[in-house]
Amino acid sequence: MTVEQSPALLLRALTRASALLAEGLSEERLVPPLTRCAAEALNADFAGVYLLPEQPANATTWRLAGQCGVDSEILAGLPTKFGSGAGVLAPLFQGTREINEADLLGGGAGANLPPQLPARSVTGVPVRRRDSRPIGVLLVGATRPNAFDAEALGVLRSIAQMIGVGIDNARLAAGQQRVRRLVVESQATLGTVLESVGSGVCVVELGGTVRVANKALQDLFGLPGRSVGTPQEELFAAASIKPRESETFLARLRELISRPTEVDESEWELATEPPRIVQRYSAPMRSLVGEVVGRVDVYTEITESRRLYTQLLNSEKLRAIGEMASGVAHDFNNLLASILGQVELLHPDELKPPTREALATIRQSALDGARIVRNLQGLSRPRVETPSTTADLNEAVRSAVEMARPRWAGAALHGGGAIELSLNLTDSALLSRVAIDPAELREVLLNLLFNAADAMPDGGRIEITTRPSAHPKAADLEVRDTGHGMPESVRARIFEPFFSTKGPKGSGLGLAVAYSIITRRGGQISVESTTGAGTTFNLNLPYVPIGAPSPAVQPAQRPEAPAARPAQPAPSLTGARILVADDEPGLVAIVRQLMERSGAAVSIAHGGTAALESLRSPGARFDVVITDLDMPEVDGWAVASAVKTHAPGTHVVMLTGWAGEIAPEDFKQRGVDVMLAKPCSRAELESAIAGLLAAKPSTGLDVLLVDDEPVFARAVRDLLGLQGHQVTVVDSVAAAMELIHSHSFDVVLTDYSLGEVSGAELAERLADLPVSPFVVLITGYATEIDDASLMTRGVDAVLPKPCRGDDLRQVLSRLSTPTAQPR
Repeated sequence: MTVEQSPALLLRALTRASALLAEGLSEERLVPPLTRCAAEALNADFAGVYLLPEQPANATTWRLAGQCGVDSEILAGLPTKFGSGAGVLAPLFQGTREINEADLLGGGAGANLPPQLPARSVTGVPVRRRDSRPIGVLLVGATRPNAFDAEALGVLRSIAQMIGVGIDNARLAAGQQRVRRLVVESQATLGTVLESVGSGVCVVELGGTVRVANKALQDLFGLPGRSVGTPQEELFAAASIKPRESETFLARLRELISRPTEVDESEWELATEPPRIVQRYSAPMRSLVGEVVGRVDVYTEITESRRLYTQLLNSEKLRAIGEMASGVAHDFNNLLASILGQVELLHPDELKPPTREALATIRQSALDGARIVRNLQGLSRPRVETPSTTADLNEAVRSAVEMARPRWAGAALHGGGAIELSLNLTDSALLSRVAIDPAELREVLLNLLFNAADAMPDGGRIEITTRPSAHPKAADLEVRDTGHGMPESVRARIFEPFFSTKGPKGSGLGLAVAYSIITRRGGQISVESTTGAGTTFNLNLPYVPIGAPSPAVQPAQRPEAPAARPAQPAPSLTGARILVADDEPGLVAIVRQLMERSGAAVSIAHGGTAALESLRSPGARFDVVITDLDMPEVDGWAVASAVKTHAPGTHVVMLTGWAGEIAPEDFKQRGVDVMLAKPCSRAELESAIAGLLAAKPSTGLDVLLVDDEPVFARAVRDLLGLQGHQVTVVDSVAAAMELIHSHSFDVVLTDYSLGEVSGAELAERLADLPVSPFVVLITGYATEIDDASLMTRGVDAVLPKPCRGDDLRQVLSRLSTPTAQPR
């Protein structure tokens, strides 16, 4: 230490520096006063503390953290001016090594000092942390030469050490403060998250005491308001909403507390109505060192996801059933076709009335069986359909009741109670026919009646009611029983496929099929039930789109029903050459006999290979080939292709049990003229073949076409023109009536949907004329030629829309001469 330094001054500076360290000041508040203490202790003219960043992007970037004696801008520039390259301060700033320059000018005392370094003598030492890692430097300087000796350098080292310790302490305190702040923020964030999530969260200590229970958990189980600090088992035992297996649930909680490392994933059904399902995921909670300190349980309600999963599973089951039904449909329909064919071969007129009635029952049962197969196929792919046939509601009820009576009688014989039946049927004159196939409606009613009987093992009462619906153009059908009823949990699932409460006796398909049938036909079905108070099924069925009498028309004034029309004689196939191909010998024989009765010359082929051989044999000429689709080796597609290749004028009729699986346009594209579903009646088969063989009229007809769809009207006009007919096209009933009053037409082809006045109403107006034309109704509601459900007053024939040229030719061939005479 130089003579100019006072021991008292040095002692005061060091004492003050020690006091600053003891105050625990922040780095920003600590470094500047310690810098002044260094200048005071060494009697220096200036001092500066330079620090490196805690995470430096550039190791040479120095920050002036404390200074005294000289302007801060001058001191801040020293590391750049004199601490780089070969500068006098380079060892200090580049290598963090001590420096001690006694006289920078090397001249007399009066030499000028450079403004960038206003000192003749400087000394500097590194500032280090406790681990000896350098974090900065302490630099002091004086305007006098030889200002700092070895003793001064030792004091400077002590102060630099104090600065390093102080910075260490300040940074450690700042880090702890940041951690505390992050902990507080994390706790607040965690609390917000826990209250925001939809799942219930429960954090439990090792002893079973609840540390955290969010609001979702309290709402899910109806827990008391005070949950934290309560033993977990006691908390759930006091819940207002408990699992159905409450004791098992609590026992499992005790097991998890005794086995802290175990992971649990389980599902529990809550005792609510309807039931709710909760999934629990429980896992151990560990500290930072991996020690188990508790358990976290997460409860998530999965009722809706489980419902969707069940729905998906049911869809897969339905798809499997559809595939299975498609697989058995062919074989089963072959059996039904054999039954129906044998019935058709009998002569009912020669039999006694009871025998005729029995044969009619057998025939109807075969047709109903085929319908059931199609319904099972359709169950996996519900679709909206226009009605192909219609049903008399009261007649369907009576028929279903008669079919169900033997089941009730059998139950009574085996010790069951008697079932009383009450029918409250509205007069049929006040009900229009409903848009559903009679066989499908009987199937639905039988399901409801059988379920009602099963619900009354000790007997009871079934009441069936029909009435006009409060909804326009619809009828209501109600089936009520006094059975044991069902809880809401069962009622909500009653129409689900495979859901049954009958155990091994129930398939769970009956009501699912019923629901599919009713909704597919545009109706509605619902159920009301209470445990111990019986069950009521309500069906709402729409009327047919046309043909129903107006409410203002009295029964005596109702138009003539289709049944009152003169019976059409069976078409004659005399002289027709027909080849029948099928791999079922019984069906081949039946079809052969049916066609021979109609006058046809029939050849048979047992399978597709034999059919091809018959087609290629010398001199083979056939008017019609009737073929099955599914045959071994050579199928019906190959037979149809061979027919159209070798004899394009020969017609192909495909008789198959796969009719419901293949789109009609696919049949047309593959050379099939007519597709018939097995089993089919003799009349259907004869009518189809007669239509194919019908010759077109020898002279052209004068045709009026009424249709408001220009594209369709143009296509029909072109088809009729090719057949030699004269066609006039109008787009409304008003325009048609104006033309008809001034010109006589042989035929009127009319669409059904024509705006305010329908095609059916146009037919009725034409029927009132002195000489009426032949009226053909063309509509998308029809599914076959002369659909019985659409044959209203004034309509002579019905064609499905869109129609083919052959369909038009077949219908118009009924007019050998024009029906209307010039007025």
